[in-house]
Amino acid sequence: MDLMNTPANSHPAYTPSSEGRNREAVGFAHKSPSGTPDYSAEIGQTPMSCSEPFEHTPSWLCIPEPVAIELVHLFFEKIQPWLPLLHKPRFFASYIRSDVSSFCDPCSLADRDKLLIYGMLALAARHSTNAYFANVPAPKRGNGLLKEACTLYGQLREADELPNIKYLQGCVLLANGLAVDGPCHRTWILTGVSVRMAYDLDLCNMDDAEDTYTDPEEWTAIEERRRLFWAIWEIDAFLSTIARRPRAIDHRRMAVLLPVSDAAWFAQEPVESSLFATRPSEPARLIGRKTKRKLSTPSLASVFW
Repeated sequence: MDLMNTPANSHPAYTPSSEGRNREAVGFAHKSPSGTPDYSAEIGQTPMSCSEPFEHTPSWLCIPEPVAIELVHLFFEKIQPWLPLLHKPRFFASYIRSDVSSFCDPCSLADRDKLLIYGMLALAARHSTNAYFANVPAPKRGNGLLKEACTLYGQLREADELPNIKYLQGCVLLANGLAVDGPCHRTWILTGVSVRMAYDLDLCNMDDAEDTYTDPEEWTAIEERRRLFWAIWEIDAFLSTIARRPRAIDHRRMAVLLPVSDAAWFAQEPVESSLFATRPSEPARLIGRKTKRKLSTPSLASVFW
């Protein structure tokens, strides 16, 4: 499915429970909010596009590189607190040169890496006070970056890119970027695709085996996967709630530990967490994890009473 060119009449089907309601209030309207960039327009028509050459603009970026680096810092300052998706030290080690003034060699960046970076920049752009965005309203500063992210997502879909963590992180960032101006059909569809990728990567039951990770590197990587799942869970729950639709993630069949603090994660200090109890038998299991033994439901009563 083409995220950028969805049919005009393609919106969630109405269910019997919606009979008699205001149908425009159920599901998502077929048109995107006015603040969302028009993805059928030429790149030069978007507020953020750079039609003129810049001295420090790599071929894969549509904005000057110093501005992009500034937006990366803004992402971790303004976006990471409510979308705690990325491990800052690992991101800088993977994508930013040691002098923190430019990105790494573009030849080493795959389209999934560029999707992730553009998703970050698009979300952070509205918070920028850089003179580059002078006379551009804050809500529109990320429009060109969002368009580039959509283009990269389309290319990955056409190339039949297999699900992987970086690709899925980019999809989540793009979905949130589209949702910022108001949930629309594209956001709904992309969230559904992200949920299916999460199932393919077995993110929904990653802690079902009750494994303990003590190696800092291994634990940090596992925590990254947990945070990716919870970011998808959150936007799926949000969109499904406001659209009055069933969630794509079956909350009765998931076993993922809740995220720990950014401070512990960035420092790579393994910290214990807890499961989100979604089933009647779950409290017994959670206590069993803490006491290192399985508890039956009857014995659970004795714990509380």
